[in-house]
Amino acid sequence: MLTKIPKISCSLLAALDSDYSLTDVLKKLDIVGVDIIHYDVSDNAKTLDLKEINKLRTSTCLPFDVHLSVENPDPYLKDVQLQPEDYFCLHVENNLSWAQLEEVRHKVGCNFGLAINTDTPVSDLFDKAQILDYVLFMSATPGVSGGQFNDQVISKIKAFRRAFPEVKVHVDGGVNHLSAALLRELGVDVLISGSYILKNEDYLVQLTKLFGKNLYLRVADIMRAHEQVPRVTPDTDICQTVLEMNTKLVGCTCVVDHDNRLLGLVTDGDVRRRLILQPDLSSLKAKDLMAKHPFVITPDVRLLNLLRELDKRRAGFDVIPVIDASEQCIGLVWLRDIISSHAL
Repeated sequence: MLTKIPKISCSLLAALDSDYSLTDVLKKLDIVGVDIIHYDVSDNAKTLDLKEINKLRTSTCLPFDVHLSVENPDPYLKDVQLQPEDYFCLHVENNLSWAQLEEVRHKVGCNFGLAINTDTPVSDLFDKAQILDYVLFMSATPGVSGGQFNDQVISKIKAFRRAFPEVKVHVDGGVNHLSAALLRELGVDVLISGSYILKNEDYLVQLTKLFGKNLYLRVADIMRAHEQVPRVTPDTDICQTVLEMNTKLVGCTCVVDHDNRLLGLVTDGDVRRRLILQPDLSSLKAKDLMAKHPFVITPDVRLLNLLRELDKRRAGFDVIPVIDASEQCIGLVWLRDIISSHAL
């Protein structure tokens, strides 16, 4: 099984101390592959402004993740203008009723959650969790960049997960390569980190540390190519098809035309399933067994994007053909190759 890959939300609050403008930071984050922009709005003197989001959105295509950490949310809510793929949370410590939360949820019109401070009992979430898309567990003081991770949050996440496994979990505060390792083990959905990412000129290095793996390898770096790729033509008989699969030891073969364009894929599972229905396969050819239009990728795709696509499809692919712009079959990615690449 592949390890669950958390999304990374970069806290823009830390960029206020940067030598770069917020728009320049956003453009850099867009390039390196951060998933979400975390946007802290608080009563503190150092805070981000809700009214600036629409202007900043012109510098990034990433969704915004607004964390409203204030004593009284009402004056701020009139300035909230978010899009359906964005995130918005206020605090369970605001003590809003179910009806008030429903009203806010309807107003923001995006993924809706509640944040909880480190010293608040997790049970305070339980009577409201059913209307939440996610919970933001604070593992440091909210609204302050560069805080230290409080590992008491671990037991709170475990307790919440047991009660509400369907609600996504985000964690913010002191998230670095050490705390990220703990949180990945818990299957946390979103890791929020700001100063840890932005303190290094090369953001990619910090993101790789948060993942604990080099998910920024390209498919071309690990794919099997040339003579390692099993290939047959549509009219190849069943014996030669199975022999090709057996020789290349990947449990499948690509079916290509005479110009090496991919037509389909035959796996050993396809052969086994057909045998149950038809004990004598001697008259069959590769075209009779192949799955047409299999899921394919291109060599420039990052492993991170590939794994997220597989997770989204909820499909158990063991092998994935790699094609170029002219649909020529140029390689094959085998799940076992991904694991052995030390990316996972």
